Amino acid sequence: MDGENGFGTAYDTVLRRWPVPVDSVDVPSPYGTTRVQIAGPEDGPPLVLLPGGGTTSVVWFATVGALAATHRVHAPDLMGDIGRSRHDGAPLRGVRDLTAWLDALFDELALDGADLCGHSYGAWIALNYAVHAPRRLRRLALLDPTQCFAGMNPA
Repeated sequence: MDGENGFGTAYDTVLRRWPVPVDSVDVPSPYGTTRVQIAGPEDGPPLVLLPGGGTTSVVWFATVGALAATHRVHAPDLMGDIGRSRHDGAPLRGVRDLTAWLDALFDELALDGADLCGHSYGAWIALNYAVHAPRRLRRLALLDPTQCFAGMNPA
């Protein structure tokens, strides 16, 4: 998805701004391959960060330093959105598929008991995941949640 427009270069430039060492891993799922940025102590409590729509995992560069001081941060590029996740598997038809995608991600990365934080569209996904699989989560944080508690009016 890097294309000729410099997206890959911009992505890598922002990723280099992360103030902590980061491992980029590709995690398989029935929906495709999810790119996940992982940082922080291996024995830290897991924290999953879901970006807003139209953004990628690298958007957390300004906060990941503080978060990775105490947590093992897992920041995926959303499946079916921009970034380096490859949606080349089963179709994403709605919330049921998005929660199944997160189930697969949590399974592959052994993330039971994780804290989950989402921004905007990522907050909507996070809230739906918390309703779907509350026992898999320890805490939930929603930043600027879109369509979680009321409809969205572009006007």
